[in-house]
Amino acid sequence: MVPEVHPESFSAPLGARTDCKLVVVGGCPRSGTTWLQLLLAQHPDVATCNETYLFVYIDNLHQRWEQEHRSSQVRSVGLSHVLSGHEFYELCRNFAVSVVTKIQERRPGAQVVMEKDPGNILRGELILRLFPDAYFLHVVRDPRSVVSSLLAAWSGWGKSWAPRSVVTAARRWQEAIEAGDRLAKSTDRYRVVRYESLLSNGPDELAKILSWLELTQSADFPARAIEVCQIDRLRTASAETFAPWALEKEPEAFFRRGEAESWRRELTPSQVKIIEYLLGDLMVGLDYPRETGTRLRKPVAVRAREVYDATEWRFRQWLDALST
Repeated sequence: MVPEVHPESFSAPLGARTDCKLVVVGGCPRSGTTWLQLLLAQHPDVATCNETYLFVYIDNLHQRWEQEHRSSQVRSVGLSHVLSGHEFYELCRNFAVSVVTKIQERRPGAQVVMEKDPGNILRGELILRLFPDAYFLHVVRDPRSVVSSLLAAWSGWGKSWAPRSVVTAARRWQEAIEAGDRLAKSTDRYRVVRYESLLSNGPDELAKILSWLELTQSADFPARAIEVCQIDRLRTASAETFAPWALEKEPEAFFRRGEAESWRRELTPSQVKIIEYLLGDLMVGLDYPRETGTRLRKPVAVRAREVYDATEWRFRQWLDALST
């Protein structure tokens, strides 16, 4: 049996050390993670790049590793015959440190390397296993706005990944919030960034984040960063905005309106009702007031989705039984 590996058991092996602070940005897709990344990228001591999917790669290895150890097959195979659990995760860390170092080289002398991918919030515990000292910024946005933006992405540039149904999109937001709650219990280097607060009080909010990351800043830096990263400027790839990748190559409508409540004109009343039925308690806990009250009957779309999920599960069980 491979021994359980705890975060505190890790130290960077020789040749796999970093001289920078790792800041991990995540959240439900379409919550504003890219905007926060660009705001922080204006600071001269922050190195970052477009999404690398670094922890997606590592998570795929991690899931395969865990699958091998859960396997009840008589003839066991896999890396566990060569590597101990500690050695496996050190190799994963070596790989991650190599990528972090390459990102840092884009801005020599940077004190912070920022790794942004919305899905990072779902992999927080794995990231902590590799980097116990990592800092996490979780961007949280009103789920109605997130669902509206996800549906818009599905109808255009994001058809390959965005959910097409309100129920699935709402569940995506819930999954990210619950993952953030778990992560907050595992580290004191976790901070929620409210999208609406960045919109309404950007300079003050950005200054607080920079102070939390212990990055020095001039008195006027936060306001200047907010100014050059206005959504209109990002949409037109303004030369005043420092961007570590070509913003003009982003899909059309990637940067949308940059509004707090565009969902009011983009969602139908029935769509709002579905979101608030599914997420009402979480919304209230995050100070996003309901519009439809608290005594909602289960919407038809929710019942239909539950039937579909149950049917799909039974079908998969039937297929598994046939294959044995």
